[in-house]
Amino acid sequence: MEYSIEAEGLSKIYVRGREKIHALTDIGLSIARGDFCSIVGPSGSGKTTLLNLIGCLDAPTSGRLKIKGVDVTGLPENKMVRLRRNYMGFVFQQFFLIPTLTVYENIELPLLFSKKKAARSKIESILKMVGLEDRARHLPSQLSGGEMQRAAIGRALVNEPEIIFADEPTGNLDSTTGRGIFHLFQEMNREGITVVVITHNRELADMTNSLIHLLDGRISEHDNKDNREADSSNGPVDEPFAIIKTENLSKTYRSGKREVKVIENLSFNAKKGECVLIRGPSGSGKTTLLNLLGALARPSEGRVYIYEKEISRFPDYLLTPFRREKIGFIFQQFNLISGYTAAQNVMLPLIPLGIREKEREQRAWEVLLRLGLEDRFDFCVSELSGGELQRVAIARALINKPGIILADEPTSNIDEDNAKEVIKILKQLKDEGKTIVIASHDPLIHEWELVDRSYNLGKRET
Repeated sequence: MEYSIEAEGLSKIYVRGREKIHALTDIGLSIARGDFCSIVGPSGSGKTTLLNLIGCLDAPTSGRLKIKGVDVTGLPENKMVRLRRNYMGFVFQQFFLIPTLTVYENIELPLLFSKKKAARSKIESILKMVGLEDRARHLPSQLSGGEMQRAAIGRALVNEPEIIFADEPTGNLDSTTGRGIFHLFQEMNREGITVVVITHNRELADMTNSLIHLLDGRISEHDNKDNREADSSNGPVDEPFAIIKTENLSKTYRSGKREVKVIENLSFNAKKGECVLIRGPSGSGKTTLLNLLGALARPSEGRVYIYEKEISRFPDYLLTPFRREKIGFIFQQFNLISGYTAAQNVMLPLIPLGIREKEREQRAWEVLLRLGLEDRFDFCVSELSGGELQRVAIARALINKPGIILADEPTSNIDEDNAKEVIKILKQLKDEGKTIVIASHDPLIHEWELVDRSYNLGKRET
């Protein structure tokens, strides 16, 4: 395994007059490249001291430290500066933004001290990633706490670091904004950046892949998510948790001065490998509910959870990557681009991920082959039948390998034979463990033993 950080026998002693304070004692740790690691522990346990040592902001009293396999112990300060500048980014609890500079200028600031040059497009891409593209010309005094922290994260990213260190980055934020910041760290980590973060919030720490627990300057626990999940699995076996869950969900639209309540106080759930059908007459809110579950619309009241994460409170800049990774959508109208081929339509969700063209084509070929459309790979969608169009739409929904499929009237615009083929595909996906929610009034869906449970809007059926 390749490691970003390795420490052996790391200790730090501070001298106060005649008193020696042992802040850290004999720390040994390895943080893998591409890991998302949290450091937790009570106040005074040595969390910040440890972060300063492995982040090369301070020198240990004894022990050795390797960064990317290279021993950096005892490097002179000028080389440490270059190491930090070239490989590391830092995010602090206090933000440390320059009050007289705009968000754009604060993010750009590290480049003034670096040989790296960044095009305007790069800064704009970072602004978009941290959800501040519409705040680029604002001063820090015009931002909320969460926005200031995102600006600080953008500044940490501008030199394209391989490691991000964050010291209590949510300490000055409310719980919802704090979760949003951790979701942003998760997104950065998925891009291959090693993230090491100090937090006193165990709920947020559980969002990371590995955890180091400090107590009295020593490591009392160092494990990964798989071990934590295995430990928890030794207890009583619970009912499988809901992949999708809502609590008291309501959606109200305004029509002039009149309020129209489409969904009211709905509690809904769907578990792994389940197919749940949403039924009801036209205008009953089936599509609205599906849009709320897929975070294509926000509820007026209540909450939506996906994989136990409350997405109804996610900021917009986090919802897009979350949907892209977790959810595949099948729409009644197919929503294919008419001038594109079947393969190009299927590949569309991969383009924002920066996946190379050759890999995009390979993945499109594999999913179209699975759906019996390999001979339609280069056909323009205008040359396809209705059933083929729907299968292309399904292929597009599957290209990112989501765990959840949301389908809105997937059989309503095709004939019965093609409808049966679509239902057969959905059943195969369910058998593979996908969670499927369908909004439909088609009796064929029930006849094929696809549905485990159904919801009538206003009345639940089991």
